[in-house]
Amino acid sequence: VQVYSGSCDGLVTIGCVTGASNTSNILLNNLNIGDTYYARVYSTTSTAGTFSTFNICIITPSIPENDDCNNASNIDCGETLTTNTIFAQNDVLPASACGSTTQGYFKSIWYTTTAINSGPLTISSCGSSYDTYLRAFTGDCGNLTCVSNAQNVGYSDDNCSSDSTIGNTNASKMTFNAGYKADKLLVYG
Repeated sequence: VQVYSGSCDGLVTIGCVTGASNTSNILLNNLNIGDTYYARVYSTTSTAGTFSTFNICIITPSIPENDDCNNASNIDCGETLTTNTIFAQNDVLPASACGSTTQGYFKSIWYTTTAINSGPLTISSCGSSYDTYLRAFTGDCGNLTCVSNAQNVGYSDDNCSSDSTIGNTNASKMTFNAGYKADKLLVYG
């Protein structure tokens, strides 16, 4: 995706990104009200017959309220959310990182939930339009502990490939045993 200002006979590139994992996002600042901007969507392959299906969405993003652990948004069990991390700030990983510390930019948002029963609990971003990475913690923001899931780690990366309802297999899903009613879960992803 490439975005231009100017006119067709004198375009000036103001943003360009080569998307990976089924998504390309460009954050543009300082646009002028009333000016026309042009978006070019193109393929990076020269293979004959290659085509793409795409959607374009233009939004005015804001910093998410749950951009840090102390402002984690509550999710009720069974609830599904639609959101994005477009304006999320770069994070400093907790001391208990739960997985790779080289996983990219760490532009994440935080959620919390309280287990209502003991037993398996699944957190899923399957169906997401971009590559997701989930981390799960218990405790409070100043003293987080990784949750032990089926792989004995507190994170998930690219575990949606067995889900036939999704379009992006780079999304994540993790299942672990929730504790008692008072346990608090912090999800970072």
